[in-house]
Amino acid sequence: MARILPSDVVLLMDRMFPGGGNVGGYVTLTSGNLTEVATILGVVEQVPRELLVLSSENYTGLLAAISALRAAVGYWQSGDARHMLAQISGFGGAHVLSLIRRAMSACPDESTASVTNALSFIEDVELREALQFDMSAVDRALSNGDWKATTVLAGSVVEALLLWVLQHQAQGRLKETAHQLYDKGVLKRNVPSNPEEWNLAEYIEVASTLKLIGTDTANQARLAKDYRNLIHPGREQRLGRRCDRGAALAAVSAVLNVARDLTESSRIS
Repeated sequence: MARILPSDVVLLMDRMFPGGGNVGGYVTLTSGNLTEVATILGVVEQVPRELLVLSSENYTGLLAAISALRAAVGYWQSGDARHMLAQISGFGGAHVLSLIRRAMSACPDESTASVTNALSFIEDVELREALQFDMSAVDRALSNGDWKATTVLAGSVVEALLLWVLQHQAQGRLKETAHQLYDKGVLKRNVPSNPEEWNLAEYIEVASTLKLIGTDTANQARLAKDYRNLIHPGREQRLGRRCDRGAALAAVSAVLNVARDLTESSRIS
């Protein structure tokens, strides 16, 4: 059976409601839209759960939109043509279809488990297999709803991948870049010459400056770093933040983005 991807849902929605992805582009849904709504609902529900890598806000919006569409389909199928649907309260006036399109646009088309096969650029077999094992563990923890384990493991994979790519850069180039970032106040210390003695924040900033990872990837990695830091004793209570599903998904997204960027850069080189 064909696998339905988030991007497939976006394409379907744009075919059924051309221009609807623009702000205010979706019309009020009525019984005349029963076929389109039922089709979109059915396709969305076929997207594999492991691909729903979303922030808490987007995930909540997606669930609310799916529930609203189900209710609307029920009304229309029972012959109630008076029921109409557009915005859902509590989501800033966003149209119900906008919530679904926004969520699907934010989801990856491959899971962490799928990415484990994309580490062929790492020639060290032992390291590659260790990272593949860790990435599979991330996928299992996420599926089991173990948010802290997901966040910690995903952060460790991001750290290992960034360390690997930095170790394959000229030492002089690394030292000069790190020194410049320290002078600008981006790095909090003048880092040691050996990257193994750096921390994740330093890996991210140097890798980003050297264009080894993209801007969006760097931002996602910073989020993963911040959420992983919540695991430290007392920080959750002191900062009033929890390591929840949103934190876990942010860390998983960072893994996917870093792996993708390093895969693409290895093809170019």
